[in-house]
Amino acid sequence: KVSIEILDIGQESIRFALTGCDVSLANALRRIMISEVPTLAPHLVSIVENTSVLHDEFLCQRIGLIPFVSDAVDEFKYPWECSCAEKSVEDCQVCKAYFMLEAKNTGEEVMEVTSLHIRSVFDQLKSEEEEIRPVQPVQYFSNRNKEERIGIPIVKLAKNQEIKIRFEVQKGIGKMHAKWSPVALATFQPDPEIKIDDSIDLNTQQKFAIRDSCPVKVFEVHEGVFEWSARRSASFA
Repeated sequence: KVSIEILDIGQESIRFALTGCDVSLANALRRIMISEVPTLAPHLVSIVENTSVLHDEFLCQRIGLIPFVSDAVDEFKYPWECSCAEKSVEDCQVCKAYFMLEAKNTGEEVMEVTSLHIRSVFDQLKSEEEEIRPVQPVQYFSNRNKEERIGIPIVKLAKNQEIKIRFEVQKGIGKMHAKWSPVALATFQPDPEIKIDDSIDLNTQQKFAIRDSCPVKVFEVHEGVFEWSARRSASFA
């Protein structure tokens, strides 16, 4: 029976143990996570104004690299499934979400434009709290202050420089383009099999010496019995 045990889960990563299957199924799951899970990502970018040091193509690429998160991905249609193309609907709310990036430096100091400057074109808020928008750029928080948000740098503006960009976020999968891949890295490793030869007679001192020789503490001595405990650390021994 195939089972999954969550070992560690955080805001940006998850580590789990998959048991009851062979390596081929584990690798298939890894490939599905990379290329088959639907996500939202910037697709069509329109440069309205750009007097920064970066060319339009660079700005489009940097915006395309910004990950967007949403709990409502399943509610969006793929562009080829939507009827907006047939009806010539310019601002479709079924398969797209629209955003604007607008900034102008009116001061003397260099201004850094980040993903925090991105705003929704249409009112997607279900309440006054911005954190529950259906679609929004991924948020990072400072390690020193958990309440301080950190934006992804896009461009720096000198005095009197400005940018005004409108772009669409669409639904897709990683096999179409890497920007739709939900993970930056997905790997797996088989659990090692360690067999202890019980025919070798070891005294207590020798058992403790073997246990202490392992840097990741794979082996343990419990009531005089020599056994191994940290299976998933054995490959690093």
